[in-house]
Amino acid sequence: MNNNKLDDTLKSIDGKITSQREITSKELFKEWKLNRNDREFTLLIITAITENDKELSCVVYDEWRNGWSSMSRTTGLTACAITNLIIDKGIKKTGLIAPEDIGTNQDYFDYILDYLKGNDIKINFSND
Repeated sequence: MNNNKLDDTLKSIDGKITSQREITSKELFKEWKLNRNDREFTLLIITAITENDKELSCVVYDEWRNGWSSMSRTTGLTACAITNLIIDKGIKKTGLIAPEDIGTNQDYFDYILDYLKGNDIKINFSND
């Protein structure tokens, strides 16, 4: 930034040494914090190119709803869907389960998409 708001210059504030970057980060996080009823949305656009130069894209869109932020909904409902997969579909793997382990299984992938869409999260795919 031109105003050196994100540089690592050290400053003493209230007897503590901190960087300008940390000061700016704290100020930004205060400004970005949503109030309980602030309306917001999540828009995620994923674009990939296959080995055959085919372009694929996915658009995920959600809005604040019933007191839940869109980010809470998109991440929390995904976690709920995966929990249901473990319980209902009998995923046997223990420990860390990589997203690739679930995403490469078409049944699991479809289950999660259906779960999210059933909770009014918009998900659309397109390809060239």
